[in-house]
Amino acid sequence: MVEYNCKQCGFTTNKKSTYISHCNRKTPCIPKIESNLIDNTKNIKNTINKVSKHKCPYCDKKFSRSDSLKRHINKTCKFKIDMENNNEMIYNKLFQKIEDLKNDIDSKTFIKENNQHHQINYNAETINNTKNIDARKTTNNITNNIQNNQNINVVSFGKEDMGFITDAVCKYLIDRGFKSIPKLVEFVHFNKNHPEYHNIYIPNFRKPYICIHGSGKWILRNRDETIEKLIDDKKDFLTEKFHNLKEELKPSSIKKFNRFLDQQDDDEVLDNLKQDIKLLLYNNRDSAKRIRQKN
Repeated sequence: MVEYNCKQCGFTTNKKSTYISHCNRKTPCIPKIESNLIDNTKNIKNTINKVSKHKCPYCDKKFSRSDSLKRHINKTCKFKIDMENNNEMIYNKLFQKIEDLKNDIDSKTFIKENNQHHQINYNAETINNTKNIDARKTTNNITNNIQNNQNINVVSFGKEDMGFITDAVCKYLIDRGFKSIPKLVEFVHFNKNHPEYHNIYIPNFRKPYICIHGSGKWILRNRDETIEKLIDDKKDFLTEKFHNLKEELKPSSIKKFNRFLDQQDDDEVLDNLKQDIKLLLYNNRDSAKRIRQKN
């Protein structure tokens, strides 16, 4: 039996008349190659849609399977890793700034309360030892009278007796972590109850000098070298107290101070420490200047 095939669309029949009618139809048959093209186009679109469903939201890389996309996101996507690292860095910086602000507030409150406590004790002792003086006037005027009439013997820089610092104060300072040394410098050298230790200040922030009291007179020294000595002395004091009081410290305080000890030699940590102390010695210069004028 003879078969008649249409080369254009692939139509097949064994009747010649039917084949002739097919070839002479008013509406030409659709070429088979165009049909295949349409089918292929649909397949491509379907493939694209499937791939688009598996696109990394961080780097826009496309995957054919969901498990490949998941593995990429969880382990190898550099954009995601960089983004998470940057977010963590920003979070840490914000957290540290918040902690610094809290520490500054706590420090000012603590020093104020500590000064008030010393002042009350001092006034009480003075009242008990003073005869024939009206107690009411003594309470109000004794501090001003002493400051105005008594010469203050300023102790030479580096010769301070740190025995007046109680364990409670040391615990507070250790809990400051990276800020512990600047807080100790402030507590010793700008303590209203111990003007004899107001023996160091920066007179001009733009000059490389620092003013200290030594051998009975005020002298200028190299600023960076003096600040390094100040840091070393205060760090040695706090480190010794840290080991002596370790069993009485809070776990959080131990963690903070250990972190400081581990990073104390890092350039960034050391630079920040020096800058904090420079600002402290400059911003409080008037306290030391007033003591200097009375000598």
